[in-house]
Amino acid sequence: MQENEKLVAESVTADILPYLSPRYPLLAVDARSGLLDPARPNAFPERRHALLTDLEFANLVETRWVNTAFVIQDGEPVRQLIEDILGRIDAELDR
Repeated sequence: MQENEKLVAESVTADILPYLSPRYPLLAVDARSGLLDPARPNAFPERRHALLTDLEFANLVETRWVNTAFVIQDGEPVRQLIEDILGRIDAELDR
């Protein structure tokens, strides 16, 4: 599960950001604070429609969705185990 989570996270920096950088104005961020700086808006136009009609972008998004679904699927037994443990704790506290 952790390996799949790592792959999903890495896909943003390895695939999605390199795709977006030459095609779409990214957010203006203050390097000192890491926060968005509304006083420095990006000078380039945002063309979301161009992204939403591009097959390469659609494939990147779909690949990320599929990989995220695998992470969620892998985590289901862990989630169920945690719910069982919490249920047992609640049952003991209610006795």
